[in-house]
Amino acid sequence: MTDPHEARSPRARPAEARHPGRPLDGRDAEIARHKRVVLASAGATVAAFMAFPLLTLFTGALDGVAGGVGAGYAAGLVVIIGPVAGATAYRRWASRAEAAPGPGAGARVDPGAGR
Repeated sequence: MTDPHEARSPRARPAEARHPGRPLDGRDAEIARHKRVVLASAGATVAAFMAFPLLTLFTGALDGVAGGVGAGYAAGLVVIIGPVAGATAYRRWASRAEAAPGPGAGARVDPGAGR
């Protein structure tokens, strides 16, 4: 037991930590890519939602008007519609990724197979 964290955490460590320097196998690479996509898109959504009220309340950055429509209204529409469009794109991407047989496809378990 040379790892000081081993005694504190009974959970299995991720594949990256168990085998540093060795590339991930197919299924672990898919999971890691999925996590990166989800966390990056969630971070971008939170940043947009937090930046919008700050920009409208405390700066004059969104005070402009173009064609009778205020820049704040246009930015608000983007903040509302953007995550919906992003979720739709993610759903399509995830469906394609799940449907395509890739590395590690034989290891997948169909939850409805026993019915």
